[in-house]
This record gives sequence, C-alpha cells and structure tokens, in this order.
Amino acid sequence: MNDENQFDFLLLVRAANETAAIERVNENMRKFNVSEARLSQLNERFSNDKLLSLGMPKPPRFTDYIARCVQTTQGMSIPQQMAVDFK
Repeated sequence: MNDENQFDFLLLVRAANETAAIERVNENMRKFNVSEARLSQLNERFSNDKLLSLGMPKPPRFTDYIARCVQTTQGMSIPQQMAVDFK
C-alpha cells in the first residue's frame, strides 16, 4: 500500500459493537506485528453495514454454534487449531 493508491477494505468482524470490533482488529494486527499506527493511517470506520447491504446475512450468535465448535475440535490442541485457522 502506498499513498498513490486507494483501497477498500471489507472486514467481517464478529463483535457486540463498533468499538469492540475495532479492538478485535487491533488485537489481530498486533498478533501479526502490524502496528496500530498503520491501521489508523487508513482513516476508516469499521462496519458490517456494507456487507449486510450486499446481501450477506448477519453472522450467527456465537452461542448458536459453540456446540459445533466443541464437537469439531475434540482432541485437538490449541496450536493445532491455530494451524487450521491461520493457514
């Protein structure tokens, strides 16, 4: 990315509100050694509104599918799960 190009970012973030969504993005950026200062340079507001307006359904509540998460990860360590999630 550079100043000569403009990019649109669509982020689907599961969170209770916009503030929590931004914190989740920041937390994940820290995990990948991307500074929060870099994110703030984008000067963007994060919202699911555009995705929803394009017809994407609202994400289900975590409590609606947690049993499936438990079922599909039985016998897997956290590092094994992370290898699947972040490949």
